Amino acid sequence: MVDAGGQQAPEKTIGPYELFQQLGTGQFGNAYLAQHGASKETFLCVKIFKNLEIATLKTVEKEIMAAAVAPHINVIGIKDAG
Repeated sequence: MVDAGGQQAPEKTIGPYELFQQLGTGQFGNAYLAQHGASKETFLCVKIFKNLEIATLKTVEKEIMAAAVAPHINVIGIKDAG
């Protein structure tokens, strides 16, 4: 969707993030091209998880923590989780 100024308009907003288009779907949820609504920082990817069982959620939380403290060129950086 494009707004009157010729800019791509967000499809929806989740928390502080404006979601522009779905990038993909996986076992745990969907990934979207997004931008922080207030700061308009560089585009990023927001993953919205499907209903996860507690054990799966704990695994995802561990992976988030590991990625946040061990940056690597082949691993996407973590900006926010919640």
